[in-house]
Amino acid sequence: MRKIFSFFAVMLMALAVNAAGEVEVSPGNNTLRSALSSAEPGSVLVLGAGTYTDDNYIEFTKDVEVKPAADAETTPVIQIGTYIKVYNGAKVKISGIKLDGSEQSSRDQIFRVTDAGANSLEIVDCEFNAGKKSMFRVESGKNLDSLIIKNCKFVGNAGKIISNEGVTGRIEVRDCEVSGNGDIIIKGASTSHTDSCIVDNCYFHNNTQQSVYFEASATAGTQTCDKLVVTNTTIVNTTALTNWISIVDIRPDVTDATDAIKVIVDHCTFYNNPTVDSGHANVRPYKLTDVTISNCIFALPTELDLCATYCNVAGGLITNCIAYNYGHNKE
Repeated sequence: MRKIFSFFAVMLMALAVNAAGEVEVSPGNNTLRSALSSAEPGSVLVLGAGTYTDDNYIEFTKDVEVKPAADAETTPVIQIGTYIKVYNGAKVKISGIKLDGSEQSSRDQIFRVTDAGANSLEIVDCEFNAGKKSMFRVESGKNLDSLIIKNCKFVGNAGKIISNEGVTGRIEVRDCEVSGNGDIIIKGASTSHTDSCIVDNCYFHNNTQQSVYFEASATAGTQTCDKLVVTNTTIVNTTALTNWISIVDIRPDVTDATDAIKVIVDHCTFYNNPTVDSGHANVRPYKLTDVTISNCIFALPTELDLCATYCNVAGGLITNCIAYNYGHNKE
């Protein structure tokens, strides 16, 4: 009898722990921020169908997950008023949510990392639209251990998707679509460092700037990215003809062109991405030697006089690639 009682007591305790781990959140103004403030670390916030607004920025300061309720008939929408602040070493996962920036202040990002803690973000099955500035920004001197974005859709945003000005261990963008974007999709600023950036199975189309651009480091002997891998990705109809329109562009620091940066571009298609002059290209690992570009298709059937090269590579390997309808040099 005691054993049976003990068994049921343990089961009830387990159920209570699970119940405490999930926090149901109703749509409305300030409801999400209030739930985040009171949630215990490790909580799962379950959002009902509807729109979530806020009078101020939303803070993620602890490990937490946000997802839609299983019975939600429509996708929950977080209406961004200012921005979402991530700090204090928070590990955050958000899935199945729409983030709408149409009412956002023009000066703000959607996610902003604001301290040097061991922060991380995982964003899955989400949609971002009408953002005014960057979707994800790591401020200068701040830290994000990892940024994982999977199966997300970005539509009609004005700013960068990822803007790294600080330190990021790993960036992964997989199975995503970006369209109608008004700025660079992934950018590493001269003040930043990224250990690795992986773009896989993505579709970038009808955007106005580069898909991936890592600037030369402002600090001698350092790099803005150690390893860049772009695979199984289609990049088409990049429209703006501005300086440095190279679609995939990565550079060494300003004093050392031989520093080890590894670049792999494999099984990608580049179509109708016009470049400015002979110094620009669809793929531009500038003065780098550890480069492999393989199994890619480069094509520009229109505006032949605007097409410079499909690859600008100082060294490395270009293999099993097809380039056609090019008006100038192909390498």
